[in-house]
Amino acid sequence: MAGASFADSNMSGANLSGVLAEGVFLEGVDLTNAVVVDADLSNANMGGAILSGCQSHRI
Repeated sequence: MAGASFADSNMSGANLSGVLAEGVFLEGVDLTNAVVVDADLSNANMGGAILSGCQSHRI
């Protein structure tokens, strides 16, 4: 996912397990009820992202 832009996207229920989000732009993304397991989001821009109900493990 390097350098991808998902700004203001609706990713409700998305499964982002194992994702390496190097330089990914997730500002304003709706991740309601998404599953995020073993993902590296340390270099993702997530300002204003909606994470309600998001299941996150080992990020």
